[in-house]
Amino acid sequence: KTIMLSIKVVFLLICLKSTCYGDFTIPKVSLEAYEPAGFRASIPADSDTQLFAFHGKVNEHISRTEPGDFSGDVKIKSEDRFTYYNANLKLKEGDIIHYWYFVQNNFLGYRKDAQNWTVRELRPVPGTGCKASIMKLSDRTSVC
Repeated sequence: KTIMLSIKVVFLLICLKSTCYGDFTIPKVSLEAYEPAGFRASIPADSDTQLFAFHGKVNEHISRTEPGDFSGDVKIKSEDRFTYYNANLKLKEGDIIHYWYFVQNNFLGYRKDAQNWTVRELRPVPGTGCKASIMKLSDRTSVC
């Protein structure tokens, strides 16, 4: 009887946890580097997510509790994503971003520590549609 009661209690606790909190998997972060400058980290947004926090360093390891050289907390979703954007961060191909991030979902916190990402390409800054370059237009110089 005691074993059956213990099994029922464990089963009830598992069901209660799944019902109350659900099974949340921290989403994979999407990272992009831009030229001449800019960096974006984002996750998909759902109705139960309240916060996305990103903390990073370039070409240096970051500890679990370190704020990093660049960081931000995002509480408002835009276009179905929570997006951290740093317009001033200048990266080059081969740079390694060491980072950790935090997601608050259903008022519970989830961390993803000891992550890294290597910059493989620099994209045009969003909204410009062009790569940074200097070109000669008759007697003027234009920077895109």
